[in-house]
Amino acid sequence: MRFISALVVLFFGICLGSKIILFSFDGFRHDYIEKAKAQNKNVSAFEYLEREGFRGMQVHSIMPSLTFPSHFAIVTGRNAENHGLVGNTFYDPTIKDSYSYKNVKNQLDSNWFEYNNNEPLWLSIQRHGGKCGIMYWPGSYSRINDKMAYVDYGLYSAVPSLRFRVDRAMDWITKPDVNCVLIYFNEPDSSGHNSGPDSEKVLSAIEQCNEGLAYLIERINESKNLPEKPNIIVTSDHGMTTVNISVVVPIHKYLPPEEYMSGVDGSPATLGIWPLPKGKSVDVLYEKVKKAETEFGHCKVYKKEEIPDEY
Repeated sequence: MRFISALVVLFFGICLGSKIILFSFDGFRHDYIEKAKAQNKNVSAFEYLEREGFRGMQVHSIMPSLTFPSHFAIVTGRNAENHGLVGNTFYDPTIKDSYSYKNVKNQLDSNWFEYNNNEPLWLSIQRHGGKCGIMYWPGSYSRINDKMAYVDYGLYSAVPSLRFRVDRAMDWITKPDVNCVLIYFNEPDSSGHNSGPDSEKVLSAIEQCNEGLAYLIERINESKNLPEKPNIIVTSDHGMTTVNISVVVPIHKYLPPEEYMSGVDGSPATLGIWPLPKGKSVDVLYEKVKKAETEFGHCKVYKKEEIPDEY
């Protein structure tokens, strides 16, 4: 079986004061709380937020619903086609280079994030006189238009625990002049990719997220340095579903990897096909891949200008 990202998920919030803590749990599917609760897992912190605030069940993710495009959409208010981060990995014909979320050099290069005069949330806040702290938010590591957040913990690492991340967030939000903090955590996405969205490991990861959220609430309630409690927003970038491997499209049967720029643009659910500099034309490549749609099915093939508006 294979596991692919699906539509976004959950959205919780408590509106209390002028400060904001935005917390993203990667790959948190919309029904994970109910699934975990049915298996007697602890989801009390999520239930507390829903009881004291609200829960939205119809949040729509962008296309493609991947970690970096989705998180950058959250902080820019733009779809991927308008903020330019169109995948976790992709090729840019203007820059003539490939982007990968795993490439540290890419994360530090502002060219990938300044498309269309992007102004992420932390820069908008600072333009209006506020200050923002960031704990591992995708897209926050470079100097966009030569500016960064007031405080950024640095390049992503999976090593710091969720409690550690919450502690750093509380260090910042309790400062009088900091009015926004963004926190990113890689679960339950990592467990979902490794073991499947219906696995025991995902249920354990949901409890881990709940524990971190409960710790945040505890720290806020115990703090002597917050004149008013901050607003808490909990969200995610996408969900996850199980896909039978029998419907995975054998694209190389129709288009061998040596005939296009293989491996530079795509995800488990999408594939961008770029012609080689001296290779076959777009039309020739298109006709080859189109056969996969007509003969095998389970896929749609478009030229760039044919991509539907709803995407």
